[in-house]
Amino acid sequence: MRRGALIAGRLGQLAIGTAVQSVIIVGLGAAAGASFPGGVVGVIVLIVCAVLLAAAVGALSIGLALIARKEETLIGVVNFIVLPLTFLSSAFMKLSL
Repeated sequence: MRRGALIAGRLGQLAIGTAVQSVIIVGLGAAAGASFPGGVVGVIVLIVCAVLLAAAVGALSIGLALIARKEETLIGVVNFIVLPLTFLSSAFMKLSL
């Protein structure tokens, strides 16, 4: 098996999973009464952007895993980056705080 196929397969799985999750979230939002100013084209662009962002982060993660060669190292590096960014975002508190 080619090495590139292993990486492309993993990224493809990530892209499909992200697309499915995005469609579910948009569907739930529409069911709850959300409006999408861009219409169907705007929703498609939103889903494509989500897939591209997930693929970029996934490729970065796979590249780091290939360099580190240990799962524990990858987990540590990802937590070192993601945890502070999560707390600096507006996910848990208002930006005004």
